[in-house]
Amino acid sequence: MKFGNKRLIKNVHFFVCFILLFPFFSFASSNPSQKYSSIIREASQKYNVSEKLIHSIIIVESNYNSRAISAKGAKGLMQLMPDTAEEYGVQNIYDPRQNIEGGVKYLADLISLYKGKLDHILAAYNAGREAVKQHKGVPPYRETKNYIRKVKNLYSGTLSLYADTQIKKYYDKSGRLVLTNYPIHSVKRKK
Repeated sequence: MKFGNKRLIKNVHFFVCFILLFPFFSFASSNPSQKYSSIIREASQKYNVSEKLIHSIIIVESNYNSRAISAKGAKGLMQLMPDTAEEYGVQNIYDPRQNIEGGVKYLADLISLYKGKLDHILAAYNAGREAVKQHKGVPPYRETKNYIRKVKNLYSGTLSLYADTQIKKYYDKSGRLVLTNYPIHSVKRKK
């Protein structure tokens, strides 16, 4: 399809860029971490767990989505498994206060169990205490190693929330430019 009007093309290009980048602008203006800061602060003080660590775990686990559900069945902001939620007295796993309270209480127990060894704590939070026990430390799972790296980088301040997000571009069959942050799409139609 040929476009004779360069101004129309520029306007369409601007509109597409605006739509694609809007979520980043809206995140910057309405920081989701602020929504739960007071709950996190209370749980941090109650269980003597670093606020920054709690925020780092929530970012990696759910990116502050209180309705998040993982493929393995973990739910809520801190991605609690139903059994863990029950063990820590969480009655409504989607309630942010209860989810954070249960998750931080669990985290405090892991901190005590592993005597503050952050890699072991995070490995147990991600893969479970049994996996850490079985492997006598961090299990050799790629997902768990990546999880530990991401949380530690956020916790130390060396990783921004969107550091791994890359916008890829390709042209579809009809010649339209497509911008996406899903790598599988850019691999399929690389030009």
